[in-house]
Amino acid sequence: MRVLQRFSYRDSQYARPNQKWICGRTSDGQECEIGPNPRGKCIVEAECTPRKEGSRWHCTRTSKFGGPCSDGPLPNGNCCLSVNARCTPIRSWRSKRALASQWLAAAVVGIILVSLGHNNGSFFISPGALSTTHSQLSDCGLCHTAFSGGPQDWVHTALSGERRHDDAKACLDCHDLGNMPLKQHGIEAQTSAPIKAHWPSEADPSPGITPLLRNIVWNFETRNSDSLTCATCHKEHQGAAFSDTENVACLECHGNKFTGFSEGHPGYETYPYKRRTRINFDHIKHFDTHFNSPSDNQQDLSACINCHQPDPDGISMVSAPFADACGKCHTGQIEGEGRATEKGIAILSLPDIDTWTLAERNSPIGYWPEQTDGELTVFMDMFLSNDIQYQNVKLILKDLDLTDLSDASSAQIAAVKTLVWAVKNLFHQTQLYGPRYLKSQLEHTFGPLSTTDVATLTGYLSQDVIENAVQHWLPGVADEISLWNSGEEERLISETPLEEPGDLANNTKTTDDDILLDDEINLDDDEISLADDDILLDDETAAEKNNIPATWQNPTPKTAEDWASAGGWYKDNNTYSLRYRPVGHADNFLMLWLNISGQLGTFPDLFTSLSKEGSPGICSKCHSVDLIMDSQIQINWAGASAETSDPALVDYPHVSHFGIMKDTTCKTCHNLAKSSNPAKNLVTYDPAVFNSNFTALDQTICSDCHSTESAANACTTCHNYHFVRPRPSQQATTVRLENPQ
Repeated sequence: MRVLQRFSYRDSQYARPNQKWICGRTSDGQECEIGPNPRGKCIVEAECTPRKEGSRWHCTRTSKFGGPCSDGPLPNGNCCLSVNARCTPIRSWRSKRALASQWLAAAVVGIILVSLGHNNGSFFISPGALSTTHSQLSDCGLCHTAFSGGPQDWVHTALSGERRHDDAKACLDCHDLGNMPLKQHGIEAQTSAPIKAHWPSEADPSPGITPLLRNIVWNFETRNSDSLTCATCHKEHQGAAFSDTENVACLECHGNKFTGFSEGHPGYETYPYKRRTRINFDHIKHFDTHFNSPSDNQQDLSACINCHQPDPDGISMVSAPFADACGKCHTGQIEGEGRATEKGIAILSLPDIDTWTLAERNSPIGYWPEQTDGELTVFMDMFLSNDIQYQNVKLILKDLDLTDLSDASSAQIAAVKTLVWAVKNLFHQTQLYGPRYLKSQLEHTFGPLSTTDVATLTGYLSQDVIENAVQHWLPGVADEISLWNSGEEERLISETPLEEPGDLANNTKTTDDDILLDDEINLDDDEISLADDDILLDDETAAEKNNIPATWQNPTPKTAEDWASAGGWYKDNNTYSLRYRPVGHADNFLMLWLNISGQLGTFPDLFTSLSKEGSPGICSKCHSVDLIMDSQIQINWAGASAETSDPALVDYPHVSHFGIMKDTTCKTCHNLAKSSNPAKNLVTYDPAVFNSNFTALDQTICSDCHSTESAANACTTCHNYHFVRPRPSQQATTVRLENPQ
């Protein structure tokens, strides 16, 4: 074993490194054992200090100084050899360094105090120029809360760092970073949990000696800090060289350490395709099926720029409006052109009921058209939610075939009779009070509604439409309801209406008052005017004279459905239904009903009927529905945008890269996956379960340029620290369903 130092008095002089003063003879190698006092004075008076053993004193002079003397100690125990020339002690190196530091500190403080006393004292202590965005700030107190406290407070703040959070709050006076700006990434732990799930696991949770030393020097908070300050990452007073967070700051928390973007950065895996698209658009199907005709200009039709445009900042690519990107092909589908089934949604309808059995079972319902071919719509079911009698028999009517009541029980017959009178009352009240009555029924379910909401929910139902339907389908309904309420049921057992239905538009009934007498005919000469240009020649028709197109001269009679080709209400006499036809894309009636119907867990059929495949408007063909927390779903009326997207981890400036891509354009990064099937995306409401149209990005596409030798490769070149929380989209409404699957 190697001995570093021997402590025997014969072999070594004990060194005292912590003492400010050492023996003056140290340089000669003859230092004494005692050494100087704390004030630097030599206290040695004799060559040794005798030691008493029993009754005798022994000399203790070491061999270094000649060994024990021949005369030995005096009888009183004192050394016989006194020291006449004492040494001059010298300072130790430790003391010299401490003294130099003290003088230096004093000199710095003195210079600072002298500088501060000058008129331009702040110039001498300025840490540097501000960044361009802050260059207009002249008052240090706007950012540094300790500025008004004076030099003493400055020094204390600089050494303690107690005001970092106060200074950060001063930054927030101008910079809006959300509700939790000092949390990690500006978000609460609950929100950041799904994001952290995508982070690589940390192999070593301990920060290690290097990060600890870095924290001491650069004042970084620990990785587990719940609150970070702006100064943690942002270093001002660097002028134009001001930069955001350096890589070292990011790597303090992120466990996957790497030296650069091209050296150890994790692969993209599924980025940016971590959810299905909000608009169900199959790129492969459109390119291979719809845009492959020889007559089509494939270069134009398949060009990404036709549907995707950069936003004003040049960062993201946003979808073009429906009219520009999709309207050419899909407007007709939405409006119902070429649709074999009904183009409108049945809102109010007379259900097809077995009236013969009701008559045989002596159940008076008054007049009811035969073979109405209608049904109890989901809208009517909701409008009748405030009808107590209907609600009491609703369960009895479930799964009952209304068109065949031959085997129905007495309770079922009574329930059907209740249904008929509830429907009649619904039509009658709507005829009398219009939207005002429908509003009262809707508010029973929805709560208070504005006039605008009611107008949208009723599709601006006109008085003429409802009155025409009631007079043709349920003539005499007012008298029938009066008789029913008064208990005169015997007068209602009839298949003949109290008022015969007729075609009001072709009513030819006349009275004596309608016959014109001879003396009522008055044709004065001055009332007859036949100008030359009003006389039609034999070979000239009225249509030609008025410049009516030839295709219009002999028009084919239009049905009510065709008449409503521009959208709106129409009367369907085949099914005895009042239908609403969508007014093109983004129909307010459909959107509002789809948005709010799902909020009612008691009416899931209403949402399903409006969103199912093949329903008028075919909204679900393109617009996906997302399942979110608490069994809530969100209808995606618009594509991805800053308002609807998740917080962005990465910003990719598309516009600035267009010139680099040359001929490959968007296909440089976005490559189609030929085997994909996006149609599976809509099987469930889970946005994370999907089949992407595109393959994952290849990291080498970026690393070929972004390296230490060429383009910037710092973390903040691509990654955002501050998350911008998504704002609720005006067209994305949260709705609720009991069983969304």
